[in-house]
This record gives sequence, C-alpha cells and structure tokens, in this order.
Amino acid sequence: RSDGRAVKFTIKNPQGIVSIDYEISYLAKGDIPRGAIGHVDVDLSDKTVSTNYIDLGTCSSGKCKYDEEVTQVKLLLKIVKDDGKTYSTETTLDL
Repeated sequence: RSDGRAVKFTIKNPQGIVSIDYEISYLAKGDIPRGAIGHVDVDLSDKTVSTNYIDLGTCSSGKCKYDEEVTQVKLLLKIVKDDGKTYSTETTLDL
C-alpha cells in the first residue's frame, strides 16, 4: 500500500493452481522479526488471484498498531497445483 503499512499480492493467470499458502516475514524497529501467514483457495476459473491487504502490525477490533521502520519484507508462497504437486517461491518486496 502506498503508506507502507500493508502489502498484498496478485497472481495473474493462476492456471492449475488450487491453493496458496503464504508467509510474509519482515523486521520491525529494533530488528524485531515479525510476520503473517495465510491461505487462499483458488477457483480454477479465476483469471487472477489476489489477497486483501495484509497489515504490517497488530490489529484488533478494527484498530491497528502498525510496526515502524519495517525492512527486509519477504514473501514465501507454497503453491498446490491440480495434479497434487507442491511448488514454492520466495521474493523480496520493496516498500
């Protein structure tokens, strides 16, 4: 997101993908390791798959305390295809 307080990812043409597990890891102020995990089920007819924004901080009851000085944001995807095979990929995100 333009304010650097949340991220999301989009996969175009997810042909053959049935599910995606993701892990976002990063360092917050003071080099404190933080992160988030999640799961997305994919409909085989989807032309794109996208998550909602994933907050870089802690949220409860609609109020968020965002982490400060976020660095080294990484996204790890575990992709399950319709043939049962599992693939993984990792990338570093720019904020």
